[in-house]
This record gives sequence, C-alpha cells and structure tokens, in this order.
Amino acid sequence: MRWNYETIKRTAKELGVKVGDLLALGSNYDPFYLRKPSDIRKAEWARGIWDWILQVWEDKRREMAAIGYSLGERPHLRGIHYIYLTGHPSPKTYSGRSYLGTHADWKDLIDGFVRAKVNKLIPFGEMLDRKHPPVVRYLERTDDSEVIYGAPTASKQLRRSDVEIHFLRAGLEAQMTTGLAGEVARSVTKRIPWHHEFWVEKPRDVINQVAGRYFVNVQPAMGEQTYENVYALLHRAKLESEGRPVRAHYI
Repeated sequence: MRWNYETIKRTAKELGVKVGDLLALGSNYDPFYLRKPSDIRKAEWARGIWDWILQVWEDKRREMAAIGYSLGERPHLRGIHYIYLTGHPSPKTYSGRSYLGTHADWKDLIDGFVRAKVNKLIPFGEMLDRKHPPVVRYLERTDDSEVIYGAPTASKQLRRSDVEIHFLRAGLEAQMTTGLAGEVARSVTKRIPWHHEFWVEKPRDVINQVAGRYFVNVQPAMGEQTYENVYALLHRAKLESEGRPVRAHYI
C-alpha cells in the first residue's frame, strides 16, 4: 500500500484513530501527508518560481560575482527568495498578493518548496543547501595522524612512524610500515559493519573528536536539518556504504 494522504485518512478511519496518530510529524510538515489538493496547488506555485529561477540563475551569478559575491553553482532557498523579490517583474505570494519579502512571505516560500519536493515537482538534489556546514568525512579516513579504532574483533592505531594492528580474538599482533597506513585504514573501514554518521544541530568539536577516532561521518547543522542533507546522505550511502546498512545518530 502506498502511504499518502488518501491512504492515511482511510487507515485512520478503519482503525478508529485520529489522522495525527499515524503521522510522525505535524499535518503541515509530514511528507506523506502533504499531498492534499491545496498542497499540490502550493507545490505548483513553487515550481513556477523554480522554473523562472533556472532561467535567470546564471545571469544573477555573473552579476553577483562582479561585485565579489559567490551565489553558488545551484539555486538555494535564500538566494531564490532574494532574486524572486528583487528580480521578478511581478513577484506574488501563493495567495496572489505582492511578495514583499516579509517573514510571512519567506515562510510561504519555504512551505511551497517543501511541498514541491515531496510531490516530486522539484527533484531532490537539484537545490544547494547553504544554510548548514558540509558533512565531515571520517568514514574513509586514510591520513597518517593517530587514529584509534575499537571493535569486538579488532583494534588498530595509526601513527606517523608505524602501524600496529591487534587482533584481539585471535591473540595475534602484527607491525607494518607507514607505507601501508592508507591501505590499512581502508581495510578497517570495510570491516566496520555500518555506514555510520552523527547528525548534530550545532557544530561541536567534541563530536568531531569522537567521530574521527571511530570512523564516523559528521553532518553538522545550524538548527534543523534539511531535505537536501537527507538526500545527500542517501547519495553517500549508495556510493560509499558498499551494501552496509546506514546508521545516523541524531543529536
């Protein structure tokens, strides 16, 4: 059964519960529920803005670069907001009044683009996320700084001078030269059973320190995470996990 607005309503009626009891988020945010006719209309409004933005984005990029500002390779929501406000000949809100750039207008734009994404009118991965810092990659770390990894079957240390591997279960020890440090790091990450990431709503050095020791990626954020970051995680998992299940610890 495809889980959407209609099936959620029908299931709630069959079970004798409220629709909200079946939603992970509020009815104005849950992506499976944002498919009402009104949601589709708002999504189509946002898609119209998106189509216009794609036509003018490169010109706007060059204009901004001329005054020393990088607009980004792909459109991002804050940039769309300002370009729509200042560059469109007749910017309108979803309700049809003039788009004046107020907080209410900005929230209207966010809501429209969320609905456009979950209803597949704007593909995931097409927009740039410039609100949050980029992911910090430790899962495939191969530098020769000191890294300690512990697991039920093996632990290792990488130092600039040598590499030591201790196979605890077998009671064996081996020493290798620094030339193999990168190869050893890669082989250890392949033994890690998960593609593991910490997702945090504020950058924290202590999280990076722990993640670096145990080959865990970190996705920091300035507040709530975005659909773009979720899509990027799925993309990383597909390309890098080598079939391992993905585990994201949200802090």
